[in-house]
Amino acid sequence: MKRRTKIRLASFAIALILALGGFVYIWYTRAEHYQWLLEANYQHYFSELMESIEQISTTLQKGRYATSPVMVVTLSNEVSRQSALATAALSGLPFSHIELEKTAKFLSQVGDYSFTLSKLKASGLPLSQEEKKNLISLSDTAYQLSGSLNELYNEIFNKNLSIGETFLTNSPDKGIGSVAETLQDIETQFPEYAGLIYDGPFSDHIEKMTPMMLVNAPDVSLQDAMKHVADTFGVDVSSVTHEGDGNGAVPVYSLSADRNGNTLYADVTKKGGFIINMMDSRIVSEANIPVKDCITRAVDFMEKIGIKNMVHNYYISKNNIVTVNFAYTENDITYYPDLIKVSVAQDNGDIVGFESRGYLMSHGIRTLPEIKVSEEEVREKVSDGLKVENVRLAVIPSMGRYEYFCYELKCVDDYGQRCLIYVNVETGVEEQILILVEGDDGILSI
Repeated sequence: MKRRTKIRLASFAIALILALGGFVYIWYTRAEHYQWLLEANYQHYFSELMESIEQISTTLQKGRYATSPVMVVTLSNEVSRQSALATAALSGLPFSHIELEKTAKFLSQVGDYSFTLSKLKASGLPLSQEEKKNLISLSDTAYQLSGSLNELYNEIFNKNLSIGETFLTNSPDKGIGSVAETLQDIETQFPEYAGLIYDGPFSDHIEKMTPMMLVNAPDVSLQDAMKHVADTFGVDVSSVTHEGDGNGAVPVYSLSADRNGNTLYADVTKKGGFIINMMDSRIVSEANIPVKDCITRAVDFMEKIGIKNMVHNYYISKNNIVTVNFAYTENDITYYPDLIKVSVAQDNGDIVGFESRGYLMSHGIRTLPEIKVSEEEVREKVSDGLKVENVRLAVIPSMGRYEYFCYELKCVDDYGQRCLIYVNVETGVEEQILILVEGDDGILSI
């Protein structure tokens, strides 16, 4: 090789090395910049979490001293807002591998309880002794949680630790051991507070409820549960397999079965032998059957399985499957909590989905309150921009696990938009307003 050629090759090699080094440096700089931005975000979320919980503690303490309903509403709304901010900040931190169930539950519950309290006090009612006791308990809990998080914050920043490295690496020299242990201690030693029983989805009584339909229901064997699934959905009992047991709030047998080459999954309650849900795994690729015929098939299925007095109200057609909502009806009163959903495939009419949890939880003998507000009084309270098309009686679920006995007013505005207004038959208070969404894909209330 000539000397000139060697010099050229060496020059090219050096240029290539310099170019690659430049690229590496640029990407390294960019990576450091992105890491800095990520760390800045983590610091922001951590600071916001601490600040929000501190604000929750302070505002709850103010609530203990409030006497006027207006002030209680104002403070409750602030706690609800800060709870939402704290929950969002917690979800933005890299704590996914560390269980923070108690902390997350507290933030959800304190926000939901405050929202419920705000709604109750909007009518002018003063705080009850039980509500004051709850505010004291929540305030003390928030104060202790705020202090624990401040200690963790100080541990991280006094040791000049990176939040991202601390929680996204397993290296002891990054501080993962001590900080993770502190976080686990916060969860393990989470301050106890009185169980909150109120009208909201995070009330402690929700987890302890027994489905009405399962009270005093007899135990059902696995073999009977398997036969029930086979008979209900038209499959060979020999193809039904026991996948395991669910031992949650509603103990069930989890079963699967072969249906025309696809897998059908169903859960059957161990008490009573009720099918609480079913799903067919197959994809429905065509819509050969009209929606109205699918609704008819859903009605026929309800009659086949022997659940009486169920009236379909709403439906939706999606992915070539029509899902029909049924509610229990007796003496011209619709009981919306007693809900069953039936899904029908539009290619061959098979039942490909079934859910009866609402019905099993709620259906039973009820004692309805006395109607103290007349239909005429309710009609007069409707907004001037609405025309009442129909009025009927209905029982609706609250945000928690209670129920309201109401007038259901179906109304339409000047633009043709329909809505449902639910007015309490005892108090005349509007309990809920729903918008009716009507289109080619179905009729839904939102």
